[in-house]
Amino acid sequence: MSDLSVLLRSILPEALTEVVPIVAEPEVKLELLEDRCFRRPLTELEVNAAWESPPYWAFCWASGRALAQFIGQNPALFQGKTVIDLGAGSGVVGIAAAKVGAAVICCDLDPDALMAVRSNALLNGIPYEPTDNFPLPGSIAVSASLDATPCADILVAADVLYDPENLPLLDAF
Repeated sequence: MSDLSVLLRSILPEALTEVVPIVAEPEVKLELLEDRCFRRPLTELEVNAAWESPPYWAFCWASGRALAQFIGQNPALFQGKTVIDLGAGSGVVGIAAAKVGAAVICCDLDPDALMAVRSNALLNGIPYEPTDNFPLPGSIAVSASLDATPCADILVAADVLYDPENLPLLDAF
């Protein structure tokens, strides 16, 4: 059982993960929540567990997939650039950018998401760099904070604002 499966089962005991192809060009695959899981309503305990520690990283959200496809269709915009993927989740956008030659820093407040980014980067053959190293083109570093990240050429964010109360966070940029 993979580390991500173990992590997901700590939240939802019956959950399973599977490797899923997400984008054809650049080829990106992710380890995500298995599609066949939970063909029944969740119990109250399962809902509470997922609410306490929502595994957003276990899904590939639509705008992340669309942004990864955009990167694949426009690689010259990202090659040789430093990209910050804000709210990286599963890492789909950062992985796509690294595959076309960007140096990528994936940021997420959720330490479980950062674990998913590292795992999915390795699954895709993308070198992972510790956060105290500046990433090289075609590699990924992870960070829980933008404070420790260098300046970037491109900031990407997909599906990061779900709650209107979070809108003031945009003022930081």
